[in-house]
Amino acid sequence: MSNCTNITCNHNVGSPNLINGKVLYSSYEYLLNETSTQVFLGFFCAVTCLHILLAVYWRRGWTLLTLGLGGSLEAIGWGGRYWSAKTTFWQPGDGGLWDLNNQAFIMQIVCLIIAPTFFSAANYIFLGSLVRSTGARYSSITASSFSKMFTFADFLCLLIQCIGGGMVGTATTSEGIKTGLHVMAVGVIAQVTVTAIFSALFAEFSYRISKDQPALRQYDLLAWTRIFKIIPKCTRNRRQTADGDTPMVELSNSPSSAPTPCEKVGKHATRPPRKTIVYAQIALLASNLLVLARSIYRCDELLGYTPEHPGSYADQNVFIALDASPMLALLVVYLVVHPGLVDGRRLF
Repeated sequence: MSNCTNITCNHNVGSPNLINGKVLYSSYEYLLNETSTQVFLGFFCAVTCLHILLAVYWRRGWTLLTLGLGGSLEAIGWGGRYWSAKTTFWQPGDGGLWDLNNQAFIMQIVCLIIAPTFFSAANYIFLGSLVRSTGARYSSITASSFSKMFTFADFLCLLIQCIGGGMVGTATTSEGIKTGLHVMAVGVIAQVTVTAIFSALFAEFSYRISKDQPALRQYDLLAWTRIFKIIPKCTRNRRQTADGDTPMVELSNSPSSAPTPCEKVGKHATRPPRKTIVYAQIALLASNLLVLARSIYRCDELLGYTPEHPGSYADQNVFIALDASPMLALLVVYLVVHPGLVDGRRLF
């Protein structure tokens, strides 16, 4: 004879609390849709595998570290959500609520909050490659400023979000969860700010290249690092070499070429066709807008949460529409217009 009673054992998922009559869920504040977790897990695994293959084909290692790693984190995060859906169980204390595996919850919240940071880094590096491939004269800042300075700022945003995610995962009270979510929100807000500045510079580059109007002056946001001898300084208008096969050049001070500090130019680099440049700009614009839309939603979700009124945090459909779908679309965009089309070298 089983010792299980209606109070201690409950297999009717979605049944209410026996005291207040409300359906209560821990962590997510809603019942996970198992089908959606399976679908997005499968999609993210598939597109990530394709990105890994394209990174090897185009010999673009940075796409592996940004798009490939970001896609992997999305897949792991959705794996955590699937794990959560499969481990939902009845917790009989205080009238009962629907609980789940806490490790699975931590996995998904940390991975899904930080994954888009790698997509932002891909945008920054991609624009740097685009600026470099078009002659570096249509941008007010150097290509390396996009690739390094913006990526460094992105890393700081990532660090803040990781700290907040850890606080949420280890919190034992509603107030602790709220504090962790707010810390994560600070990281997301910082990311939105960096992305907004990047968007303005990208808009300037797109305008100048469409009008064939070179920038009058070009700034190097990394110039200050020369104090610490992090970046070598080119003091003469002559070719210098940073490694065995990558020459360093300084653009001349002419109307058609803005002055700039040392920029790397690939040994076999050629300017991409006009059509490729346009497609790259469209892909970069779409990707940037998708990251912005997702980040704005995340800010509202994280800042609007209270234990009494969780807001969009407790809306699964909104999460799928404004987080999962945009990030999946971003990866698909970069499958169609891969950064390797601009400056990659085919494996075969």
